[in-house]
Amino acid sequence: MTAKILFHCWEFPPNGTGVGFYIEQMSSALTRAGCSCVIVTGKADGYPEEEQTAHGTVYRMYSREQIRSRRTRDAVLSIAQNHQVDWIEGADHLGECAGLLGVKRRPPVLLKIHTCNALRVLVRSQVLFPWQTAMVQLALWRNARQIAAEKPSIQGADWACTPSKRMREEVIRQGLRSSDHLGVVPNPVRLSNTEPENRETKEPLVLFVGRLDIGKGVSYLPGIMSRVRATVPNAVLEIAGGDSYARGLGSIRDWLSRRFGDGIGRVRFLGHLDSAGLDAAYRRAGVVVVPSRWDNFPGAVLEAMAHGKPVVASPHGGMPEMLEGTECPVADPETDAFGDALLNLLRNDAARRQAGLSAYRKAARCYTEESVAKQYLDFVQSCRQG
Repeated sequence: MTAKILFHCWEFPPNGTGVGFYIEQMSSALTRAGCSCVIVTGKADGYPEEEQTAHGTVYRMYSREQIRSRRTRDAVLSIAQNHQVDWIEGADHLGECAGLLGVKRRPPVLLKIHTCNALRVLVRSQVLFPWQTAMVQLALWRNARQIAAEKPSIQGADWACTPSKRMREEVIRQGLRSSDHLGVVPNPVRLSNTEPENRETKEPLVLFVGRLDIGKGVSYLPGIMSRVRATVPNAVLEIAGGDSYARGLGSIRDWLSRRFGDGIGRVRFLGHLDSAGLDAAYRRAGVVVVPSRWDNFPGAVLEAMAHGKPVVASPHGGMPEMLEGTECPVADPETDAFGDALLNLLRNDAARRQAGLSAYRKAARCYTEESVAKQYLDFVQSCRQG
C-alpha cells in the first residue's frame, strides 16, 4: 500500500520533544516504504518556511500562539488539498486536530494518542504529595481551552491508534473512544545493522533519560541509588534531560539535588543532549532506568533497546509489553524490588550483557522503522475497508 500522508503537529524538530521525534522517524519510515509525506508544523528560528527533506515536504507555518487557530486549520486543509493527501495524522497533545474535525469536506483524520491532559492517568502521575492536588487542578483549569480541544479530537477522529495496548485500555476505560477503529501501532526506532558493541565504562553507570518531571518517576531516583550504593558504593547516576518546575516544589533539579544528600557527588546532571551526546550517554551506560509513575511508550526504552542496553522499568504504562520476551526486569519503583533488580544487573556482567542483547533483538523483531511502517499501513487499510 502506498499513500500520501500529511502530519500536522506543532512539535517537529527543532520544536518539542517526543512527539516531534516520532513524526520525524515515522515520516522517514513511510517515505522509504514508498509513501509521500507532508509535514505541517510550527515555525522555528533559522529554518525555512518550506523545505524538501528525507521526511518529505516540511511547511513551518505557524507560531505556538496560532495553534488551533482557524488560520492554521485552513492552511492545513489547503496544503492537504494541494498535495491530494489520503489522510491527515495528528496528535492528541495540544488538540490541534479538533478544528479539522468540524469540516465536512476533508481527508480522514487519524489521531495518534501519545498522552495528554485529557487522560486522567497522566494527571494523577503528576501528583506526588496530596497537597499538590489543588495546584494541579488549578493548572488544568488554566489549560482548559487546550484540554477542551484534546478530548474531542480523541473522540471525534475518524481513526485513532495508540503505541501500547495499555494506553488503548486506558482510552476505552475512560470512555474517550470505543474499540472501533482504535488500534495499536508501536513507535519505531532506528537500529544499526549489527548488534551493538559493549562500550560501557568500568565504573558502574546508571542512566536516566527524560525531562526532569514527577510523572517520569524522578522522585524515586534518590532512594533507588541509595539502595544500590549500599552494595556498590562507586555506582554513578547520569541524568540526561532538561529541568522542569513542579507545583510547590520549584526546580526539579534543585529539589532532587537536595534529596540526594551526600550521594549528590555520584550524580551527574547532563541537561538536554543533542543526538550525538545522547548516543554517547547510552553507549557508556551499564543499565538504563525508567521508573515512571506513568508512561505510554517511552522513547528512552526504545533507544536503550536499540543500543543493546538492559532496562529496569516501571510497570505503570506500556513498558511491560515493550520489554515482554526480553530479560529486562520490570519492577515497581515504590518498592525495594526496583533497586534490587538494578543491583542484580550491575553486579552480574553476563546477565547485564544478555539482558541488553535480548532487548536489542526484541527491537529488531518488533520496532524497526520498516516493521512499524507496515503495521501502520495495515491498520489504516483495515480502517478504510471497515
